[in-house]
Amino acid sequence: MPPTPNRPPPPASPPFSPPKRADLPQMLSPTEIRRRREAASRAHERVNSSDDAREEAERQKRSRMEKAAAERQLRIEDERRRLLLEEDLRLAAMLRKQKEERERREEEERHQKIEERRRADRERRMRQAQKQHEWRLEQARLAEETLRRKIELRTHVHEDRRVRPLASDSSSLLADEPEEVFRCWVNVQKCDNVAWRRRLCRIQHARLALFKDLNSLQPMELIDISSARGVHERMDGHEELEGLANAFALDLQDGISYILSTDNDRDKETLASLIVQTAGI
Repeated sequence: MPPTPNRPPPPASPPFSPPKRADLPQMLSPTEIRRRREAASRAHERVNSSDDAREEAERQKRSRMEKAAAERQLRIEDERRRLLLEEDLRLAAMLRKQKEERERREEEERHQKIEERRRADRERRMRQAQKQHEWRLEQARLAEETLRRKIELRTHVHEDRRVRPLASDSSSLLADEPEEVFRCWVNVQKCDNVAWRRRLCRIQHARLALFKDLNSLQPMELIDISSARGVHERMDGHEELEGLANAFALDLQDGISYILSTDNDRDKETLASLIVQTAGI
């Protein structure tokens, strides 16, 4: 068994002494009792008032804390709403910008397409105008070339008819003897008549005699070819000769004109040459 540690001895009890007279409870008077009661009541009231003040202070403190917490929560909510609003505004601005950019691109593409169509249309019109210009130049060149050829051909035909050697000398056409120089069948139309007449044509004594047939002794009509003013072809601008084979127009000085159409080109050239050489035109 382990040894018991040394402990200090317990303190000594004070010696007993009898209570003094002053220490004995005294009887209180009613006034003192009343005074003490009032003092106790006031003390109690002060205690209660102090408790109420402490409770009011605690209540106000709690109220302030709750108010501060509510204000913090309100600020947090306001900040959250502000952030949400800013996000919504940012998103709306981004969407508006994207829409504006898309509309701008679409507008640019539309203007570009319009400009491309305008440019293509302008180029097409320019090509057409160039083609029309080239066509007009070509037509003018062809018309000039055709006119030149017509003039050359007309000059050549006229000169050929003037120098064309005939079976008889042209001086015999003006002789007094009614010698027949040339004969052929012709279709005749007079300027004042739309009917065509087929006649046997004989040239004698500077006149063109038209007989009804081979057996006729008297001509149906006599034309003084010495008074001929001109012998014209289709290329001279006589539209009435269009579609007529071996035909030419004969104009007289008295204003009368005829259209003569032979059966072949040889008779036409011989007859026209005789008229030109006889009239000296």
